[in-house]
Amino acid sequence: MKIPLSNSTPPNELTVVGENKDDPSQLLMMGTDGNYYAYSLPDEAWRVVEPDDRWVIEPVSSSELFTLQ
Repeated sequence: MKIPLSNSTPPNELTVVGENKDDPSQLLMMGTDGNYYAYSLPDEAWRVVEPDDRWVIEPVSSSELFTLQ
């Protein structure tokens, strides 16, 4: 998996694939670029993440992609 070093802006198509175990307002998203992003619902902030044991990851079909505008 590639991790962008200078661009933390997620792609327009994302899939919700999980949530933070300690804070369900933190969603784990997967972009069409293959990278994972944490999305904070309260402040609408994005950051690139490497999923670990702090995340609950749910299997998602590709039909559940949505587009952000």
